[in-house]
Amino acid sequence: PRFQVLDGGDTCTLPVVAARINPDLKLHYDDIDLQHALSESHWYVSGYSLGFENFNNGGAMENLVSDVPAETTMFRIVCKSNLTMSLAEQLIDHFNEVLEVLDSLPAGYNAMKSNHLKVTRVSFARASFGGLSFAKVNM
Repeated sequence: PRFQVLDGGDTCTLPVVAARINPDLKLHYDDIDLQHALSESHWYVSGYSLGFENFNNGGAMENLVSDVPAETTMFRIVCKSNLTMSLAEQLIDHFNEVLEVLDSLPAGYNAMKSNHLKVTRVSFARASFGGLSFAKVNM
């Protein structure tokens, strides 16, 4: 599977979905990249590092938790009381769109900001707007 759900069980839980991109897939992006890419379309999905800089130890990266390496990341989605099925479906659609773009980039989200690679934020194979037709535009 693409994601690993980080869950404490079915009882006494918060209205939050916590997960991470499956590290076994060895993808060239992480949950922080996913957060940034989703924010481009105004979805706020929090990405977190499970490590921290310990300035008492010369700024070395250290584990925040004991069962995963310090460079591990995760994300969470807060399910608020106003979440509708329509909004949930839109979020899933945006996840799919963003993952397709991230999968196509050789260096993950940072490649989108590189001067060496021109990428569209939104690519239109064929779209019409106000009677005008657009082709794929590179930024």
